[in-house]
Parts: sequence; C-alpha cells; structure tokens
Amino acid sequence: MEGSLYADGSPRRPGQYANDRYQRGLRSFRRRLYRHLGIRLLAVAAGEFALALYLDSFAMWMAFAFILGGAAASFWILRDLPPEHIRHWGDGAWGEQQTAKALEPLELAGWRVEHDIELDRGGNIDHFAQSPSGKRFVLETKTLNGEVKVENGLLVCTQVDDHEQVYRHRRLGYTVLERARILYRERAGGWVQAVVVIWGDFAQRRVQSGRLVFLHGDELAGWLREQAS
Repeated sequence: MEGSLYADGSPRRPGQYANDRYQRGLRSFRRRLYRHLGIRLLAVAAGEFALALYLDSFAMWMAFAFILGGAAASFWILRDLPPEHIRHWGDGAWGEQQTAKALEPLELAGWRVEHDIELDRGGNIDHFAQSPSGKRFVLETKTLNGEVKVENGLLVCTQVDDHEQVYRHRRLGYTVLERARILYRERAGGWVQAVVVIWGDFAQRRVQSGRLVFLHGDELAGWLREQAS
C-alpha cells in the first residue's frame, strides 16, 4: 500500500483518484463527440454556407448565421454533458473535496489526515484521519442524488422524481470495512473505525450499523471530535 503522496513526495489532493477517472472519461467522451457529432455539424454548416453563397440573399445569410450559432452552442453544451457513468466520478471528486474541507479544522487541531491512499491491489482509500490520542478512522465519501437512508446496514438511495428507482449499495459496507482492515494490518497503531461520509439528502444524519458508521458530511467533524474525547 502506498502513502498518499505523488512521485515527487508532495501530498495527493483529495478526490485525486476520482478526478483522474473523470478527466480520463471526459476526454474519451469528447473525442467521440468531435469525431461523430462535430463532423456532422460542420457538414451542415458548410452546406448552409454554400447555399447562402449561391443564393446570396439576406434571408439565407441570416439562416446561415442562425444555424451556425445554434450548432456551435449545442456542441459547446453537449461537450460538458458526458454520460452518467462519467459524471459519477466528477461528483465523487467533488464530495471528497467537501470531506477534506470538513477535516481541515481537525488538521489545525493536530489530527493527522491523508487523502487518496492508493492500494496495491487497485482502488484507493478516500481519507484517513488519526486523532492526537491515536484513534484512527477510514473515511469513504459518497455523493448521492435522491433521498438517502440506511436500512439494516444497507445504504439505500431513492430518486426523488421516481420512487420506484432505488439504488442499494450492497457492497459498500464490505468494501469500507475491508479497507479499514487493510490499514489495521499494514499500519501499526490499533483498531481502525470504518466510516461512510454522505453528501446528499441524508435525513438520518448519524447511523451506526455494527462496525460501520454512516454520517452526513456536516456531522463529520463534530462526530470525530466526540470519538477522540
């Protein structure tokens, strides 16, 4: 397991893993957009320009300007609307940055905080926090749309406009607990508490389910202080 550092020794930024995935997906999406839609829009604009040049009337030049402007605006908007599986990584990076901001007061109070710890087997640990007294926490950030709740230890997200569309994060608990176990085995210092930090509509705010704790992001700093006291 690597520490949360770049090759040059500087600390990794919160959300770096998710942001890298987002940027990679966004570049791939834009390349496809340029190849397919971009070529078609250029062909339409070129055809309209040729027609306006041939007829050389005010109405045709106005139509050309309207089509060219509409095509350019549409293309510019679409390039920033990647598919949901790509936007997911962008939302994840934003959430991890929000968690990092919530942890900043604790860092100033002497807590040790790391972000984006890469794992040898792949994936990463979003955040690690250790209190001055030595209590340790693995934090997994989730940015979710919809109504979020914990049911029997399972994180459930129901879409606001379609209550029949429900997402159940079945492997989340296992994944976070496994990352806590990895840190426990590979970094001496005692038990590591697994925490899921939720940015979204999470009315329950704080839920403990077995060895896993679910917290709204606004509750994080206060809850950590309580655990360390």
